[in-house]
Amino acid sequence: MSGAPAEAIVGHERAMRPLFEAARAGRLPHALLFSGPEGVGKRTAAIGLARAILAECDGATLEDAVRFDRFAHEGFVVYADADAPLAVRRARLLGEEMSEKDL
Repeated sequence: MSGAPAEAIVGHERAMRPLFEAARAGRLPHALLFSGPEGVGKRTAAIGLARAILAECDGATLEDAVRFDRFAHEGFVVYADADAPLAVRRARLLGEEMSEKDL
């Protein structure tokens, strides 16, 4: 698998290696559940595996890789928690000519 080797997922090499091997052999299960505490890299690991699988597809092109990296590939969908709070910096909520004193 030429996409992203298991070693590229820093800190998760031992967990990812069997997944990359299963993908290489065409024996991944129909679904995977990445679980663990917030911020440990579950999403990064899942996206890395998906990217590697895409790289192995027959006829995969550089354009496919670029669309994948922009989350715009038709074969790749990221579901997110719609109720999760958005990370927004306070300064972005204010116009250029406004300050918090104006509120």
